[in-house]
Amino acid sequence: MLIVRIEPTLSALYTAVFDCFKRVKPDLVTSDEAVQIGFYDRMMTVAADPQKAARIERAAMKGLGYAGFEDFKQVALCSDPRRETALFGWLTLFFEEGRSALANAAHPAVALFRELHQKVTNEIHRLKGFVRFQACDNGFYYAQISPDHNVTAQLMPFFANRFGDQPFLLHDVVRNLIGVYANGHWKVFAHDGFFEVPLSEEESAFADLFRRYYRSVNIPGRKNLRQQDNYLPRRYRRNMPETWQSTSFGA
Repeated sequence: MLIVRIEPTLSALYTAVFDCFKRVKPDLVTSDEAVQIGFYDRMMTVAADPQKAARIERAAMKGLGYAGFEDFKQVALCSDPRRETALFGWLTLFFEEGRSALANAAHPAVALFRELHQKVTNEIHRLKGFVRFQACDNGFYYAQISPDHNVTAQLMPFFANRFGDQPFLLHDVVRNLIGVYANGHWKVFAHDGFFEVPLSEEESAFADLFRRYYRSVNIPGRKNLRQQDNYLPRRYRRNMPETWQSTSFGA
């Protein structure tokens, strides 16, 4: 098995596509430095080359079109360890056989790419409904999220459109990323260290109102924990005030 190890950047991935195209076909492309190597495996390390990467990116943007390249960028946000292999295989297939080959769902490279793309788009869709903002004493609204994938930048335009002229903060506590929206513009930046937001005095009353509402509509005799988990996965509940200390939920 041939393993290509790269840096965890798109520039390095593009460079790997450039260096390997029609020369070698790796079985695994990874940025994991601790990847296990078998006795008969071969390791090839590829360093990012800005010129090579730029050529591949331009060709991909032009050939894939806007929608195709957006799909590619979404899979790049996936935290699945197969991400680099999926991106490499999909790009290589496109350059070898053209865009029509990407419609072949039976092809292993296409199947893996679509699987990871579905993971990312599903999480974006769920978070649009599961994110809960809390009022701060400085006029901002604040929400924490703990996504499996790096989707903060994908969520910002949606909430910016919903909030209109209301400033807010969207905090990915897993990756220490903070999305800020104010005055019609948004930006995502990395934050190192402790981050605390002073909530307004009314916020605890609103959170309690949420919990009392869910208790009031709950029917204990018809509790279905499996259905609850399907509608509202447990990993999202830690950031939803209405589920904190609520007897309406199984967790």
